[in-house]
Amino acid sequence: MTIQRQYNLPSCTLTLEGLGETKVTNPAETRPLMLVLLNVYCKIVGQDPPLTGGREFLESLITEVSQYTQRLLSGVNPHHTGNQSSLVQLQPVDGAHHRLKVRNGEGPEARERSLDLTTVQLFDLVEALDQMLADRQTLPNLSLSLQPLSRRHVRTSEPLVKQAIPAALGFSGLAAASLLLALLPAPKVQQPRCLFPTPECRAEGAKEEENQPPTATTSPSPSPGASPTSTPEATNSSPAPLNSPSPEATTTPANSTASPSSSATQVETLRQQLQQELAKSWKGQNVSEDLIYRVSVSEQGVVRGYKEVNDKALTNMQLTPLPSLLKVPQPGEAANPEALVDFKVVFTPTGLVEVAPWQQAMVPPPNENPEITNSDQLEKLLPKLRSQLRDNWPNKDPKFVKPLEFQVRVTADGTIDAYRPYNQPAFDYESETPLPKIAQKFKGGIPPTQQAHALFRVVFTERGTIELTPWRGWRNE
Repeated sequence: MTIQRQYNLPSCTLTLEGLGETKVTNPAETRPLMLVLLNVYCKIVGQDPPLTGGREFLESLITEVSQYTQRLLSGVNPHHTGNQSSLVQLQPVDGAHHRLKVRNGEGPEARERSLDLTTVQLFDLVEALDQMLADRQTLPNLSLSLQPLSRRHVRTSEPLVKQAIPAALGFSGLAAASLLLALLPAPKVQQPRCLFPTPECRAEGAKEEENQPPTATTSPSPSPGASPTSTPEATNSSPAPLNSPSPEATTTPANSTASPSSSATQVETLRQQLQQELAKSWKGQNVSEDLIYRVSVSEQGVVRGYKEVNDKALTNMQLTPLPSLLKVPQPGEAANPEALVDFKVVFTPTGLVEVAPWQQAMVPPPNENPEITNSDQLEKLLPKLRSQLRDNWPNKDPKFVKPLEFQVRVTADGTIDAYRPYNQPAFDYESETPLPKIAQKFKGGIPPTQQAHALFRVVFTERGTIELTPWRGWRNE
C-alpha cells in the first residue's frame, strides 16, 4: 500500500510517498508506518514546477538546508559550502534572498535548477523538514547529524588592532581597580553576641526587629481589581500560533491580538464566513468518507494554512476548495504578527461542510458519544421527526424564497432536543420554522451528549415541504 505524508507551511509544502507497514503496531498512532521512500515533492509558493527526487535528494536537501541555516543564524560566513558534489546547494544572494540549486543527473547530461527563496520561504522549508524528521511514523531510520564548523569560517569585519583594544582596556581597568582596593582600610568584623538560640537571644532579637523601620521591599497585597504583572511570555511579539479561543472564552490568549470582549462574536462570524465559502464548491463527489482538516483563518477571514487530520483528507485534498482559498502572506506582511483562529473542518460524502472552533470540537466527551447511524434505526425515527415538524408548522405560504437548512438532533425516542441553522437563509428566517418552539438552538455546533441520539438534515423549502435525510447518510452496520 502506498503511504503519503504531507507537511504544509504557508509558503512551502513537503510531500513524501513511500511504502510501509499496513498494520498499525502502535495503539496510540492511527497512521501506518512509512519505511521505504519512493518520491519527494517540494512545492515552494510561486516556484513551479515543484522540486522532485528520491531519498538521495531528500537527504541532500535536509543536510544542506540545515547546515546553511545553522551558518546563517550563528554568524558564520554563509558563502562557505561544505560539499560541492551534493545534489542540493544553498548560497546567499543578498540580505533577504537565498539561491537554492538542485542538480538532476550525472555527467554531461546533468541539469541544474536554481530557485531564489525569500527568508520567509527558507524558514518555512526548514520547519517542514523539521516536522518530517520529528514524525516517528515517517522514515524512522532517517536522522540529521550536524557538526560545528571551524572558526576559520567566521566572518571578521574588524582588523586585529581594533579587536585587541577591548582586551587592553580590560587589563588596564583591572589594574586600576586593584590599586584602589589596596588603599581601602580593612573592614572591622564584629563578633556576634548570640551564637546560640537561647531565650535571652530570642528576646533581644525580637526587640531589635520592633525598633527597625519598615523596609520598602515589603510588597503590598494586591487589590481585588488589580491586574497581575505581565510575564515575558505575555509580551512576546512573535506571530500568533495556530490557536483559537473557544466561543465561551472570556480571556484572550497571550499571543492573540483579539480583544476579550469581541473574541466569541468574532470566532462565530469567522466560522460562518468559512462555512459559506467552503460550501459553495463542495459537492462530496468521489469521496467515500469524511475529510477532516485543521484550518487557520486570520481575523479578516483569509485562510492562512491548513493541515490534514486523517489519511483520506491527505489523498483527496485537491478535491476540496481549500487549496484555492489559501492565501500566503507577502514578505512584507509576514513580518507583522497576525492572530489566527483554528477551525475543525469536515467535508462529508453527502456534500455538507461542518465547521467548528478547533478547541471546542477537539474536547472529548466524558463517555463515548452514542450516535445512532444505522439505517434501520434512522428509518424508525424519520416518521416521528416529520410528525413533530408538521404538527408545529401550519404555515403553508412561507415568506422565504430559498431553502432553509438545519442540523437537528433527535433522541432515541424521536424527540427533537437541539438544532442549529446551517445556511444563511436559515439564520434569517429561523422564526418561521417550528424549531425555536420545540428545541434548543446552538450557533457554533451542537455539543456532544451521553444520550443515544441521531443527527438529521432538515430542509424547509419555499414550496412548504420538509425534506429529511440522515446527516451522515444511510449506513448499514
